[in-house]
Amino acid sequence: MPAYRVSAPLVLVRDEEGRTHHCYEGSVVDVVDSGHAHYLLKSGMVSDVNAPEPSHAVDTHTTVSDPDQRGARPPHVAAKAVWVDYAVVQGFDRVEAESMTKEQLVTTLG
Repeated sequence: MPAYRVSAPLVLVRDEEGRTHHCYEGSVVDVVDSGHAHYLLKSGMVSDVNAPEPSHAVDTHTTVSDPDQRGARPPHVAAKAVWVDYAVVQGFDRVEAESMTKEQLVTTLG
């Protein structure tokens, strides 16, 4: 069973007995259900602990400062400030983007 490092603030994972565990950012977890593991990987909530680190990872807690990442869509779990920066790169006015909630930004830009 592969191990995953949690990159979202909180991920809920079920064990073999069906109990749900609250797994916090930075923790390493085993995901029993391969479909759920695929979903968590695709959504950016976890990463494979054995996979090499990407050379230009997007920090989910700060703004995007790497010019190579400015056009890349942030993961859903990224901080609102990252989504605001992304909105500005996509042509939004910064004040308008900052007045929106994170969910509004994700829905509008996603």
